[in-house]
Amino acid sequence: MTVSDYLAETLDDGPIRVVLTDVESMCSDSAGNGLGLLRERVSSDLDRSINVVLVSRYPRIRYPAVPGSSLLEDAKLLLPPLATPVSRERGDPAAVLPIHAERPNQDLWQTLACILEELGDEVLASLDHALFESMCTRDEALTLPTPRVLEALCGAGLVQLQGEDFKWTMPTRHGELREALADALAAMTHTPRSMNETFGAVWSLERTLRRAIRARARTLWGATWRQEALNGDLPTKTLERAKGDAYAAAKSIRELRDPLEWLSLGELLELRRRPEFGGLGVEEIVWTKLAMEVLPVRNRLSHMRLLQDGDLSTVRKWQRILDRKLHR
Repeated sequence: MTVSDYLAETLDDGPIRVVLTDVESMCSDSAGNGLGLLRERVSSDLDRSINVVLVSRYPRIRYPAVPGSSLLEDAKLLLPPLATPVSRERGDPAAVLPIHAERPNQDLWQTLACILEELGDEVLASLDHALFESMCTRDEALTLPTPRVLEALCGAGLVQLQGEDFKWTMPTRHGELREALADALAAMTHTPRSMNETFGAVWSLERTLRRAIRARARTLWGATWRQEALNGDLPTKTLERAKGDAYAAAKSIRELRDPLEWLSLGELLELRRRPEFGGLGVEEIVWTKLAMEVLPVRNRLSHMRLLQDGDLSTVRKWQRILDRKLHR
């Protein structure tokens, strides 16, 4: 049955088994609280000896979090076996993939494109970091993803557990996997679920820092704070940026409403190091850790790159810490 038919139809008491064939439909924007409703129905049917099998083309990591619902966590996970043991590939690496068994004449690149499309944003972002950014070797790259990402890769047939280590199922075609991943990442134009929240948290964090520097500068220099707050080449850079955008007729930095708004987060963090600001009363180790954890996320947002798993929670953490320390 489809999920929609299952939710709409009342079944007789078991023992029977129901196979839901399109659970990935619960990932669509129109699904609403579909997973919550599905959990209630499955729980009710289990009490009536109706067993339910959830068949999904998507890995668990791709599904939205539903408060109070543990349907996917409580389910026993079964991953499809490889179509052909790796030891019997016979020169065709795609022979290990179940999808290849269904479409034996399909080119490997097309197969990989289909697999990567189904894995979802978080898995692709994790693979991007592991295969392109980490500078790890092919095998070392598999030590970086989270268990949930590795679960997704195993379900897709790209990775398998051998003993205590995860191994690629098609190591001889690793280059083609990288190229297929590069194409999949370049083709992404939709906004990932966590993007808006992460941007909002970074925006709030930066504004909190700017406000604190501005308040300190006004205390130190009064009416001339605009000219005095920036050091080095920042006054010239700031004026040029402002003139190129909103202050075309400005002749001096004192004509800008707030010169700090034209500084990047990196420049703000560097500016607060001026002895006059005294670290804004925050310990140096806190600033160092904040820069190490938040600046990479800020750069990913600035260059419209994919966020990594944990970016949102990292920025939220530092947003709370900075707000608390600058308002104590």
